[in-house]
Amino acid sequence: MKALTKLSSAADDVAVRPRPVPSPAAGQALVLVTATGLCGSDVHAIRGHAGYEWVSTPVTLGHEITGVVADGAGPVPVDTQVGVISMDGCRACDLCAAGRRPLCPDRTALDLLCGAAAVPADRMVSPFPLDDWAAALDAVTRGTVIKAALRP
Repeated sequence: MKALTKLSSAADDVAVRPRPVPSPAAGQALVLVTATGLCGSDVHAIRGHAGYEWVSTPVTLGHEITGVVADGAGPVPVDTQVGVISMDGCRACDLCAAGRRPLCPDRTALDLLCGAAAVPADRMVSPFPLDDWAAALDAVTRGTVIKAALRP
């Protein structure tokens, strides 16, 4: 499997690197990625723009994904189409309580790859009834699915 990786804090220091298929931990599922997108934050990180110094490198880019559950545990069955909430908050602070978990200062981001990702069950949006994956990815990147999924 391959992943677009920002290698250092230097501008435009990116490469496609081989990565092993992740093994899901307890409470996670292996999601085979069907579509992935770069958002504005990825582009700012690639370019090394001010305000993105917080991005630790090396880091896999392309955190807007849709996919199909291939293996794992939790309430989402195998072969289910899902959208993935790649960035999530601590779920304890005021921002998280207000449904603004991606803005949490203690947010975490999943390590998503071009081919597969190990995803906690509570960070998958399902059912994801869209047949057009481009429309599904567009919905994820615009945050419409994420906003609905993040409501407490």
